[in-house]
Amino acid sequence: MNYKIMHHNEIIDKYKSPIITWGVSEVLKKHYKDFYNIAYILESNQNLINTFLNTSKIVKNEDIYNFEHPIILMGNHVLEQLTILDTYGIKNEIIVDESLTKDILFLKDNSAYFSKTNDMKYKHELFKNAVKMVEIEPHSYCNRVCWFCPNSYIDRKSTVHYMDNNLINKLFDDLETINYSRIISFTRYAEPFGNDIFYDVLKLANEKLPNATLHANTNGDFLNNNTLNRAYEAGLRSLNIQLYLQKDEKLTLDIVEKLATRILKRTNHISIELSKHLEDWIEYKCVYKDMQMRMYARDFSKNGTSRCEIKINVYDEIRTKPCLLPFTDIYIDYNGNVVPCCNIRSDELSQSNYIISNLSSYETIFDLYFSDKFISWRKKLFNFSPKKFEPCAKCYF
Repeated sequence: MNYKIMHHNEIIDKYKSPIITWGVSEVLKKHYKDFYNIAYILESNQNLINTFLNTSKIVKNEDIYNFEHPIILMGNHVLEQLTILDTYGIKNEIIVDESLTKDILFLKDNSAYFSKTNDMKYKHELFKNAVKMVEIEPHSYCNRVCWFCPNSYIDRKSTVHYMDNNLINKLFDDLETINYSRIISFTRYAEPFGNDIFYDVLKLANEKLPNATLHANTNGDFLNNNTLNRAYEAGLRSLNIQLYLQKDEKLTLDIVEKLATRILKRTNHISIELSKHLEDWIEYKCVYKDMQMRMYARDFSKNGTSRCEIKINVYDEIRTKPCLLPFTDIYIDYNGNVVPCCNIRSDELSQSNYIISNLSSYETIFDLYFSDKFISWRKKLFNFSPKKFEPCAKCYF
């Protein structure tokens, strides 16, 4: 798919004829008057179709076939919008407004992420601007063997492995040099609350990276008032509590409420409120001190992703959508191995070729991020061409 990236002022100066934008977003509302003539606004919310924002008519996405005007994209969902437009096969000129797009990868000059550099200061800057999450696995233990997870056949119970302390300190020291302030997650394929090392690593991260958001995903089996407060005191400020159904169990509010109640009986300082009830997803907004917390159940048979030998929702079509994970996320397993995606794991022999490297093999995390193999993943995935390679070919994560 062909699209241009232009500065906001360039767009204003060039496009005096009618244009089309996408989505009645706060970004558009704020900058609506900047544009000379917005004829139509594409929108998926059926309640807004055939209404107006000022003088611009709001139309459904599929109406794009009726217009030849240039399309200006902005806001937080540019990649999703480009992906949908790619399936339409339209010939409209498409322009991304880099000034009104938060994703740094839709800046005009993003070429630096596709080439090596020896300038450490520049590496720091690029890393800090792009990387939204660093996920590590302080230990390997998980108490469950869920049907949708490779832990159902990879042993994570009998022997507990720990991430090397020196490696953890090295990583946090690196991130401290750039005052890293985004997410550090402590999960991967382990149950973080299943081993006390979790609290020690949380505390260390909180001491060295006080501006980062420390996050974890949990199955809730080890949660109680004591463990939750202990994690909070160690610095945890974001938690997803995941409620898992059996393979053939139907997702209903009644079943999910029973699963939630089991946890709430042990964590009576949490209050919850139903926030989402869809066919394949039920979620509660949780309140616990100042922690960001969600509790949810999902129907993996409908929205799950294939991982290793576990095949769920196998698609017939080859993926064309770009993937930004090798830009925005870094996944480090308990053994120090770094992989480009959360759905890849280094302890699965069949996926060993997808390992980027071991963190210990590089002087800093920044050097690893700009290694040949990491750059190669970014080059392969940042386009709308068919991804005719494993494990990405039929992934729609």
